Amino acid sequence: MLSCATALLFSVAAVAQESSELVIGTASETFFREMLSSPDGQLLAGCKLAEAELAQPFVRAHYTCGTTAARIELRPPSFQGDVIAKTERFAILAGDPPPSPKLLQAVVARLREREGAFDWVSAHPVAVAPAIEVRADGADGGTASKDPASEPIPEEIMVEYRMAMQVLKDGDADKAYDMLYKLSERRPWGVLGLLVAALASRSPSEELVAELAAQADADPKNPLKQFIAGVAAHYHGHQSGTSPEDKRKYYRIGLKYLPAAVAAYPSEARGWIYLAVSYYRTGRQTEAEEAIEKAVEVAGKKDADAFYCRAEIWHLKDPAKAVADMERYMAIVDENKKVGTITSRSKEDKVQYMYDYMRRVARGEIANGGTELFDPVKEQPIEKFKAILPEVAAGTAGVAVLGFAAVVWFRRRRATAS
Repeated sequence: MLSCATALLFSVAAVAQESSELVIGTASETFFREMLSSPDGQLLAGCKLAEAELAQPFVRAHYTCGTTAARIELRPPSFQGDVIAKTERFAILAGDPPPSPKLLQAVVARLREREGAFDWVSAHPVAVAPAIEVRADGADGGTASKDPASEPIPEEIMVEYRMAMQVLKDGDADKAYDMLYKLSERRPWGVLGLLVAALASRSPSEELVAELAAQADADPKNPLKQFIAGVAAHYHGHQSGTSPEDKRKYYRIGLKYLPAAVAAYPSEARGWIYLAVSYYRTGRQTEAEEAIEKAVEVAGKKDADAFYCRAEIWHLKDPAKAVADMERYMAIVDENKKVGTITSRSKEDKVQYMYDYMRRVARGEIANGGTELFDPVKEQPIEKFKAILPEVAAGTAGVAVLGFAAVVWFRRRRATAS
């Protein structure tokens, strides 16, 4: 059965399909109220935002200016119609009554100031492979809503998976990626974590991101292509972003594709993790918190990175909570190593140092870390990483997610066999 969060993505797409190719996705009314107003509620002297109404695929904003009212409508920038103004991410239409020139000017200025945290998403529903319902008598019940990820893992898949893992351990990320991609085309559930690891090990270039994005655009109903395009953009931003703005550019590209991947693979923690971190790194805290809680739920306390990334999302708001999640991350990694899961020693070293640092933050001994702590402009060796942290005063957060699904696979396999 699709989760509530995934069902929401489908309902948004279904409503919008007849009228637009782009929809709002998971952005909330609170997000738009903040973007269309100001902290004191006064967008313009005498003008306040009364309501921000989300009616996919557009937003209607209602303003009161003294005794008069004004309404505007926000559409995707490609919208063809009676547009009275445009910004990078929005086409603005006049409502009834229309805004005054001064109010319109204030709205445009406010949108340009805050719109970098928003992206429209594709309205095309994603095709999801039907699950098979197995009745108590063992008969094939036909298509049903049973989660395909819960089906037993075929032995031939396990054999190929282990071979790909060994290839990755041997250092051939390109070959491992090709093997895992083909395997994911047959059965993505359980394979996507290791596919992500292989992709990250390739350090996706700007050219590769563009290539994968073009493939996803050409095949919008293929969830695997959406997943790979989103993850590649995310990793390029993290690993190779030349500035905070450059990083956010690629995280926003990732957000173009990740909602479709999450809709298709609701039982895969990886999709929720990347969606959450991408939301966070583009300033969308509320959506990030919602997505990371889903990631933790789906991960079932086995995927260490779900807790690590939740620490990232909370480390500025609640350092003590972030410290607790980093402790859970390290405990899970230790357990995973006992059953042969691949780990990154350099990442473990960084996390240990970050953990010690965040404990000092939680105790009030030092200022918080920010971008240099979780998402530095350039990846740092552990020695340089340690050197820069004490100089950091504030910022935003994020870290590359590099986890592997082997433990989940092996435990599922043992559970099935028993």
